[in-house]
Amino acid sequence: MLFGIKKVGVFLDVDFIFDRKSNRYSVVLEGEFVAISRFISTELDGDLLILQQFVDWLVSASQGSKTYTEWTVEIDGEDVEVISNHLLEHDDQQETEEESLLDWESRCACGKDDLIKVLRAYIRFKQ
Repeated sequence: MLFGIKKVGVFLDVDFIFDRKSNRYSVVLEGEFVAISRFISTELDGDLLILQQFVDWLVSASQGSKTYTEWTVEIDGEDVEVISNHLLEHDDQQETEEESLLDWESRCACGKDDLIKVLRAYIRFKQ
């Protein structure tokens, strides 16, 4: 089963997928938003309650950050940045060319309202 949202704010394509063989859900965001897909898959995908608590935090917070096992989410007003913790751990060290090329897979900024819309749609899809 495939469910797609076309043009949710800055997101060009969002696909919500349920794989019947593995009984797993996933979110697929293309291009510069791949880091958000990875964050959702690794940190929020296990339980609807965890996903809803994250959405509630996004709605209520205007500043701050949440650190998870592999990712950190920072809110600054209406902007959200999702950053892989390995980038934060190595921030002081000189970045190699290969690491620089992988930044787009490990870091993403988007509008807070856009991310909330995507996550609420994903919750509806999973219910």
